[in-house]
Amino acid sequence: IFAVAGRKGSKYTNDICSAPGGIVLNVLKPEESTAVKDVITKIDAIDEVTADDAAAIKAARKAYDTLTPAQKDAVTNYKALKDAEKKIASLLASDEDKKAAAEVDRMIAAIGEVTLDDEEAIDAARKAYNGLTDAQKLLVNNLSKLKAAEKALDDLRIPKPANADVEKIYKETGKY
Repeated sequence: IFAVAGRKGSKYTNDICSAPGGIVLNVLKPEESTAVKDVITKIDAIDEVTADDAAAIKAARKAYDTLTPAQKDAVTNYKALKDAEKKIASLLASDEDKKAAAEVDRMIAAIGEVTLDDEEAIDAARKAYNGLTDAQKLLVNNLSKLKAAEKALDDLRIPKPANADVEKIYKETGKY
């Protein structure tokens, strides 16, 4: 049996046992834990990434993708696989791939502090990113900034009551 502490409420955990700190114990059956251990071993075998490691990285990804969501949650070195995929993509990328990814990085970097006026720029950057091949997407360095800009734009679209209205309601009713 393979037990892994996960996040409470994670869509990948089985709520078999929870602790006050929000930790959930995810218990896998022996056959499930063997597959998890196999994936962890494949990822650990990828050391310094060179062009020769492409097959091993691909095999680790394939093995990971066959896991169930609960098993994926138990893979403790998944970030190492993502990092290896990014590095191998960079090593094997053509100049055209690098140029396409750099253009998307430039579009994302140009967004700056998000206002409602940035909707077109954010949408254009997302469209450009979505138009990249999977290999090119791995070369984009600031995808997290694009995701943050999209979230900030969504937050700006949500109407918020003015403070004066909230204060007025509180003063009149004594309630929020």
